[in-house]
Amino acid sequence: MSFILIAPGVRDVLAYPEVFAHRPVEETQATARTQKIAEREKGQTNTTAGQQLKAQHAHSYEQLAGGAHERVPAVLAEQIMSAPVLMLEPDSSVNSAWALFHEHRFRHAPVVNRDRKMVGIVSERDLLRDAAGLGVAHAAPHTTIRPLMEQRVLTATLDTEIRELAHVLFDRHIGAIPIVNDKDFPIGIVSRSDILQALVKKAPLELWV
Repeated sequence: MSFILIAPGVRDVLAYPEVFAHRPVEETQATARTQKIAEREKGQTNTTAGQQLKAQHAHSYEQLAGGAHERVPAVLAEQIMSAPVLMLEPDSSVNSAWALFHEHRFRHAPVVNRDRKMVGIVSERDLLRDAAGLGVAHAAPHTTIRPLMEQRVLTATLDTEIRELAHVLFDRHIGAIPIVNDKDFPIGIVSRSDILQALVKKAPLELWV
C-alpha cells in the first residue's frame, strides 16, 4: 500500500501511479568511442607503475571498508519519518498552534478529532496567510484552526517507498506527508527536511528509479 487520500467522507487508497502521471526519463545518447593512443615503451612502464599504485590504494580501501560498519540503505517511510507526531484538534486555538510550531521548530501538524481520526492538517503557512488577512473570507484573523486546516490530506503508510514520497513532495509541492496506521491515525510524518536530513545523516538512500 502506498498513499491514502483522507477527506470529509472520503478514504481513497491510491497506488503511486495514480497520484500523478509518471514522467519517463529520456534515454541518454551514447558517446562516440575514442581511439586508443599508441604507447611507447617508456609510457608503458609508467602505466604499469601507475596500475600497481592504484591496486595498492584499492587494497587499502577494501581493508578500511571491511572494518567499517555496513550501513543499510533507507528504503521505506518508517526509516526516516519523524515520530511521535505532535497533533492538534480542530478547535485548537491559533495561538496554541503558533506556540507548538515555535517550541518544536516544525511547520506542519496533523489535526485529529476526539475519535483519534485524522481530519486535516495545518501548516505554518496557513497561519501566516490568516495573520496577513489572506485567509478564508479575507476576514480578521481566526481564533481556531478549524477554518484554516486543509481537509483533503494525502497520507502514506509505513511501507511507502522513500523515492515515491520524494517524487510526490516535489511534483505536488507538498511540504509534508503524514504516515498513518490502518486506523488512519498519524504515527509519523515525512517532510522535505526529513529527506534532506536522511541524505546527510543516514545515506545512502534508494531514492532513484
